Amino acid sequence: MIALQSQPTPEGSEPLSDEEFCKRVMGTRPGYIWGLGYGAVAPPSSSSTNNQHINELTRENQELRSEIQQIRQQLDVQVAQVEAQVVEKTQAMEARLMEVMMQRMVQQNRGTPW
Repeated sequence: MIALQSQPTPEGSEPLSDEEFCKRVMGTRPGYIWGLGYGAVAPPSSSSTNNQHINELTRENQELRSEIQQIRQQLDVQVAQVEAQVVEKTQAMEARLMEVMMQRMVQQNRGTPW
């Protein structure tokens, strides 16, 4: 900084302004606003990148919805199968219960004359 200040100004040119002097000493950086410091810097993205990301998310959403629909259909089939098995087992148990009750009634009635 001192070396830059001590350099003589070439003939026919104006001395460096404070702003130009600071730019040469400090340099410039992206996102840095002279006199204000670092400001908000927008992320390096374009609308095409955003659109591409939105399209990918939309496609993924549709795939997941389709997968959910398939799983629901499979679940409905499984529920129907389980319900059918429950009905079948219940009917078998009721039939067996009736057989046992009939056998007991027959055994009880054997000792009793009509």
